[in-house]
Amino acid sequence: MTREELLNTAEYWQEMAENQCWREGIECKIHLIDGNKQWHKVADGDLPPRIGESYNVSNIVLVTDGVSYGVAYYNYALNAWRSVNFIAITHWMPFSKLPKEE
Repeated sequence: MTREELLNTAEYWQEMAENQCWREGIECKIHLIDGNKQWHKVADGDLPPRIGESYNVSNIVLVTDGVSYGVAYYNYALNAWRSVNFIAITHWMPFSKLPKEE
């Protein structure tokens, strides 16, 4: 499996999240990534959908530059990504919906 193929697997990112939880002593009870979702390539003009028609920003999504990952949203008014860790975003993937509390 190539590096790019590995980065396109939901299992890889779920394991990364679980490892982070383990390092921080947090019990992971949710799945961050839906295994049916795939990475979207920014170079192809594939951008996350807006929060709503009257908003100029997208939902927060998982992003990567092929080396590291983070979270970001796309600002349609500025035609620019806004990310927490300022990576050069090449791909994005939506987060799965969080489970509802019982």
